[in-house]
Amino acid sequence: VVSRSYTTAEIDTFISDVLDLAGAQNVFADRVRRYPLAADHGKAAPLPPEVKDLKSFIEYAKGKKINFGSWALGSSAHIFAQALNEKYGLTMEVVTYKGEAPMWTDLASGQITCAIGSIAAMLPHLQGGKVRPIAVPTATRSPRLPDVPTFAEQGFKDQVFMIEGWIGMFG
Repeated sequence: VVSRSYTTAEIDTFISDVLDLAGAQNVFADRVRRYPLAADHGKAAPLPPEVKDLKSFIEYAKGKKINFGSWALGSSAHIFAQALNEKYGLTMEVVTYKGEAPMWTDLASGQITCAIGSIAAMLPHLQGGKVRPIAVPTATRSPRLPDVPTFAEQGFKDQVFMIEGWIGMFG
């Protein structure tokens, strides 16, 4: 699998130039807001308490069977997991779901080891103590998770560690 992440500028170009939405009717598509995604680790393996950041997760994951949840095939979560595998010699298996809700449910119940997704979808499981965040992949800390450091703060500054969300509504 060959994958690459796309920058905000590349996505802007695709939306404005390739899709040419300027004259379209019944279409709303915009970078309405960027939202951070949090990497969370559940009780599947279970992860030991000393796994508190991305570096310790990578060290822990080397040579172990780790199931990484992705809300969809080819999603940024899928690309992120594959990038971790390629960059750090991991062998995580990406488990694809049809959306975030079943992925977070499986993480919280211990069916998968880790996942990455939106804070909003993960929040009930975080508040219930079923998952623990280890990083947010944005340039600044999330106001919703102010005590959780960013990947950049943890020394991971490659573009693949800067995940931003896009939303659009088409009719």
